[in-house]
Amino acid sequence: ALGGLFGAAFFGVLIFWISIIGYVGWVLLAGLQAAFVAGFGAAWARLSRFRHAWTRLIPAAAAWVAFEYLRARVPVGGFTWGQLAQSQTEALALDVAPFTGGWGSAFLVVAANALVAEAWTAWRERAGLLLTIGWGGAAAACVLWPALLPAGYVSGRALEVAIIQG
Repeated sequence: ALGGLFGAAFFGVLIFWISIIGYVGWVLLAGLQAAFVAGFGAAWARLSRFRHAWTRLIPAAAAWVAFEYLRARVPVGGFTWGQLAQSQTEALALDVAPFTGGWGSAFLVVAANALVAEAWTAWRERAGLLLTIGWGGAAAACVLWPALLPAGYVSGRALEVAIIQG
């Protein structure tokens, strides 16, 4: 329910511009997109009950990517507005995009956030300083390791583009 509520608010604001063709279309499209976020929320509600952290972390990131992928394909070619990778234009997580596409960037962002949540939980439950630092270090690694990837080599004539829509 919280996933659906967040999705409705997020997409309601993000695609409000579509109301110029009618409020019914805006409500239907925002509702459809919110259903995908609600689907992730339902999947996360189940995944978050796994006992071991690693069995929660990797599936959480994979589930987010899976729902974004479905949203990009369904219905009739999908709707890619508001994908997580599009929010990473100035972040290191986008450096994996030449190798993995936006899906890899989204996976890293969700994994890093899940690791931060695990670190917070370990600290809050006084599970041990080493565990807290370990989860926090793993989150930092998710954010920073893309900087180690080789930069792509580009050749050819330069082309100036005014804007590219995601």
